[in-house]
Amino acid sequence: GSEGTRVARSIPLGAMILTKRYFGSDPPGEAEVGALSRHIDQCLLDADLNVPGARDLSFLVGTGGTVATLAAMLHGIPLGDIAADRINGLLLKKRKIEALFSEIRTLSLDARLKLPGLDKGRADVILAGCLTVIRILYFFKSLQLKVSLSDLLEGILVEKLEGEGND
Repeated sequence: GSEGTRVARSIPLGAMILTKRYFGSDPPGEAEVGALSRHIDQCLLDADLNVPGARDLSFLVGTGGTVATLAAMLHGIPLGDIAADRINGLLLKKRKIEALFSEIRTLSLDARLKLPGLDKGRADVILAGCLTVIRILYFFKSLQLKVSLSDLLEGILVEKLEGEGND
């Protein structure tokens, strides 16, 4: 395997939970967005990621529904075409994610349901998910993240097997 320090943390920042906990109005108001932003920042600080260089990464890898949705929305990928071979490796730039958040932040759920690339099952949680990705990028001082639709556990297993000399 590769050398260096590895740190893994699970941080409770799921878009559904955050939406239910912080967004009581549709669309959420400034106070709700501010409260969620502060909560995300505090969760990241509390995660004890004090590893040399951990807060100054050149890039991050994002996985999961929010990241796949952001990739589809920002890269103009139709919902039916969202697949690992189509979006793995795509870059999501922080400034583009911030611009998208600014555009959709004041839209009602009904209006968000009409946005291209946004699955109806994620329209209610995309604001919290998008804000979480933005705050993570700021926390790690990263300008972008790379999309991985492949399962994170699958990637860890492949890396482990390759490290043991298996092809």
